[in-house]
Formats: sequence, structure tokens, C-alpha cells
Amino acid sequence: MQQLDIRGVRMFVAVADMLSFRRAAEQLHVAQPWLSVQIRRLEEQLGFRFVDRDRNRIVTLTPEGRAFLPAARAYVRAAEDAAAAAQAINRRARTILRVGAPDFSADIPERGRLIDDFTARHPDIEVEVVNAWSMVLREQLRAGTLDVALTIGGTPAQPACEATRLGRYRWALLVRDEPRWPMAELPLAALAGIGVAVFRRNINPPLYDGLVRELSRLGIGVVTLTEASIPGLHHQLERSPVPVMVGEWHGLERPLPPGMRVVRLTPPMPTFDLCLERRRGDDRPAVAAFWAAAAGAAPARVDKKAVSSRA
Repeated sequence: MQQLDIRGVRMFVAVADMLSFRRAAEQLHVAQPWLSVQIRRLEEQLGFRFVDRDRNRIVTLTPEGRAFLPAARAYVRAAEDAAAAAQAINRRARTILRVGAPDFSADIPERGRLIDDFTARHPDIEVEVVNAWSMVLREQLRAGTLDVALTIGGTPAQPACEATRLGRYRWALLVRDEPRWPMAELPLAALAGIGVAVFRRNINPPLYDGLVRELSRLGIGVVTLTEASIPGLHHQLERSPVPVMVGEWHGLERPLPPGMRVVRLTPPMPTFDLCLERRRGDDRPAVAAFWAAAAGAAPARVDKKAVSSRA
């Protein structure tokens, strides 16, 4: 026997509930003659009659129809449950936006404004932030496990992806609050002969290479951070008097631990970008909406090779 047509089974259940072809047709929003044809076809397929109609058009279920009705109801419910599950899966896939971002970037004002404004304007889209270093985020973006990625520093050229810049930043120093650091700003060259602590190269090679190249040119020694998270930066300064290189936003969004302060570094010095990246041509509704929100606040589009060369 060929598979039952769910439409015919649903029509039989409606007729059985209403005991009326007219009322069943009205409930299903179909023409009554067409409903009768579909019921007759299903009876022919199964080999027995479902309903009888007397001269007064009064509808009654046959014994076979009564026996078949519980299974027919279950068949319709199962089809409705399957359709609802598929809709829920599609709805969830459309409305969850997986945004990759380094954890420390939560303190960058532009990043916070972008996500807050987007979620306020699109309450139907759930933003899920996935934390990792920029290099890992780019790999996850290429693999399709992220929808978009907020990345820091130089961006290696990736033909399959595109980027837009959200902001450009200077470096700053996280120092102990003591007499040797009375100033609010300091030229980078003034650190000659003084070591500074920086993140490990494997975290972000392009950003590291650009920074360390300039530090070396100025005779500034480099100490490698044991841990590059925000608590790790603070712990480093608690254990050692060597100042720590941080982004200029450090300490703006959350209080610094007691005994620490930030000294801004003045130009000329290397700068670095916060970029939003996506797979080229990815115009799914949630991705396109987030990209448009970022572009509205972004100062300029960034060519991948140009970003790479700045690092």
C-alpha cells in the first residue's frame, strides 16, 4: 500500500468530528465537492468506506471508520508535531546569531554599543557571543561555526571573507600607581631602556609582530605575559613592576584594581583596529542585519591586505 496522503486523512478526521461534509469543508477552507473526492480516494486506497450518508444527507461513521479514527487522529497529530519541530528548528537557525569576540574586547566601547543597539533593535534575534583569540575566531568563521567575528589587529588576507572596521586604537600602559608614573600620557619613545610586558605571539601574530617591531626599534625590551586575559594582566602587574601594554580603553568600562592606573601612549606609535568579519556573500537575514548595524557606525571599509600590512 502506498503512503497515506496526510491531507486526505486530515479531511477524514474533520468529517468524523463534524459528521458533516459541509461543516468540515468550511473548517478546512476547501470546496465541499473537492473534500468529497479526497475522502472517496482515501477510501479506495484503504479498501473500505469511512462514512455513510442517508437520503437526508445525514453522515454516520461506518464500523471501519470508527475503528480507523484513533489511528487517523494520531497520524494527523504526528504530522503536525513534525511540522512544528521543523518550524522551530528553522526559526532557531534564523534567529540565533553567533558572534565571535576576544573576551577582553568586551571593554571596547564600540563593541558594547554595537551589540547593545543591535539587540535592542532586533529583539527577535538572539546574540550568542563566543569568546576566543582573534586567530581562532577567524578559523571558526571560515569553518562556519561562527556567523560573524569581532577581531583585533591585523587581519591576514582571506579571499572567502570580508571585513569592516569599527574603530582604530592606540596602545596604553597599565602601571602601578606610584611616583615613577605621575603622568597621564607618555610618548612611546620615553620607554627606551624600560621593559614592557606584552601578550604571546601565538595569540595574534600580525598584531604582535607590528608592536614588537616598533618596540625593538626604540630599544624597548619585551617581557612575555603568562596570561593575556584581563585578570592575567592585573596579576602580572601585581607580581612585577614591569608595565603592561594594554588597549587605550582599558579601565574605562570596569574599575581597575587598587594601586593600578593607565597611562596613555601618544603618537607616533602603531595603531590597531577592531574589525567585524563575515564570510563573503553571507546575506542571511541575521548576518545582514548585524553587518548593516556595524557598517552604520563603521568609519571605513577595510581591505584585507591593507589591514594585514598595517600590523
